[in-house]
Amino acid sequence: MGSKNPFKGKIICSYCKGNFKVKTERGTVKFICNNYTKNSKLCQRVIVSREILIGLLEMRFGKVDDQLILDKVNFIEVSMEKILIDLFDEESIILT
Repeated sequence: MGSKNPFKGKIICSYCKGNFKVKTERGTVKFICNNYTKNSKLCQRVIVSREILIGLLEMRFGKVDDQLILDKVNFIEVSMEKILIDLFDEESIILT
């Protein structure tokens, strides 16, 4: 993966429909609902790790790089119960 975040603007919260922001916690890159970080009363603390997202994409495509994410991923919707990865021109990936 390059230095830019290929997931920027692609991850949305299932509850409030807000975007996620990148955060590093104990050396792990995670994405968290930005509305929650601004005010915890606006949403739930929904977090997904970069590792999980990459793993899901690797199950579908094999090797994953920034360009594949930019070209294939339309959006990713995250809730406490599931992750939906909507792909351009392909069936979505759903993890529950």
